[in-house]
Amino acid sequence: MRVELPARSSRDALMRRRWPPIAMALAMVAVLAGASRAPDAIRGSGSCTRAPFPSVLHTSGRTIVDAHGCTLPLLKGFSIQIGPWSQSTLGLIAAKGATIERLAVFWDDLQSTDCSDLSLSGQTYVSDIDEQLAWAQKAKIYTELDLHLLAGRAPRCAKGPSELDKYMNSGRWITQYLANRYGNTSSAHYTKDVIGFGLNEPPPDNTNAPNVNTILESDQSTMLRWIRGPRGAGGSAPQWIGFVAYGYASSTPIYNANPRQTNQCRFCANANPHAYDAIGGNVILDLHEYMMGCSNAWKSSTKLPASSCDGREYNGSEYTVANGGWQVNTGDSRNPAYPIRGESEATAQTQLGNFLYPYDVFSREADIPLMIGEFGWEGATNTTGGLNLIHDYMTSWRPAAPVIEMEWEYNVDQFRDPWAVDPGSSARGADPNGWLDFTNAFMTRSTAIAHAVIDVDASR
Repeated sequence: MRVELPARSSRDALMRRRWPPIAMALAMVAVLAGASRAPDAIRGSGSCTRAPFPSVLHTSGRTIVDAHGCTLPLLKGFSIQIGPWSQSTLGLIAAKGATIERLAVFWDDLQSTDCSDLSLSGQTYVSDIDEQLAWAQKAKIYTELDLHLLAGRAPRCAKGPSELDKYMNSGRWITQYLANRYGNTSSAHYTKDVIGFGLNEPPPDNTNAPNVNTILESDQSTMLRWIRGPRGAGGSAPQWIGFVAYGYASSTPIYNANPRQTNQCRFCANANPHAYDAIGGNVILDLHEYMMGCSNAWKSSTKLPASSCDGREYNGSEYTVANGGWQVNTGDSRNPAYPIRGESEATAQTQLGNFLYPYDVFSREADIPLMIGEFGWEGATNTTGGLNLIHDYMTSWRPAAPVIEMEWEYNVDQFRDPWAVDPGSSARGADPNGWLDFTNAFMTRSTAIAHAVIDVDASR
């Protein structure tokens, strides 16, 4: 049966609005070199005095507000794994301007053969999480807890054919354990700087199901009921923000969102702007972006112009060149430079805008904030164009007004992780400063960028 949202005037109006070429549409208002940390309490618009860190945060429309109701500025930071860190590590991150971390927590490090208790090694891992959170709090960095699915890290006790099935069947206990430990005001480990919980890149059970968006909304609503209680209240952490995503945190919430796009499913369910109302709202939409552009396979396959490509295929998920498609991502050794071979930067800019466009439209329609939860430049493979890409990324994000932007990931050893923000001396064969330069540009670039959105004929 066809499952589709009725036409909505707000969506129709947004669909008719198109971003012009990025280089022409946006102008720098200010560039902040070496951005400094904001003071704990500042006077904001409307004479709102910001609550001191840490404050319980929640969403209000498409913004994040603190306990005083003051709107927070853009939060920037990094995904971080538990590692050989120290307080000085978090201090270095804060010195770069970071105000948030996405702490990747691996399920099999917490549980093994019993999904209703911690494993012995899990007890040590929880102590490591406690330590990391204490460092982050001292550095005045907020934390999103991220149970990192799509990494082959489900414990043996989790049953189901897919990783999301395993979580839905066996993940309630660990979710409620984390919510009770860090989000319950009666817990000795409660801390206001842990602001919420989400699943990394939830993998759909069947990407070709016409109602895949509906299924993911239902599963993540269940996750939030485990945390907040049956009606969004009364649970261990009713105040936590829910970080929610569509397939792989990159699949489209709205099919054929771009006016010139006709290749995607016409019988599939678009995202429901009211999906999380029943569990109290207070959610942030998570998008991960590694796209650099589209190869010639797009034009030859779809007969559509290169400027209409958003990197996604018929079912709305990313269609990478590695899978026979057209989306070229950072980290592709065949395309180490940005823009990719044979593509102009102006075309690449348009394609980056296309990739984000359905998330912008849906965020506005649902009146929920958007975050860029992951993006990156793979320092061991990508050789040239990184600073152009970060400029074009940030420029394409501005019209969508994300409330959080986070890189994947902070590390100090590129030999162990070629996506390391701070590469280290063991980066064999890599530009030891390429990723770090990219990171510095991201952290110091001003968030005050003017943008314009103009109407054009959708048939163009």
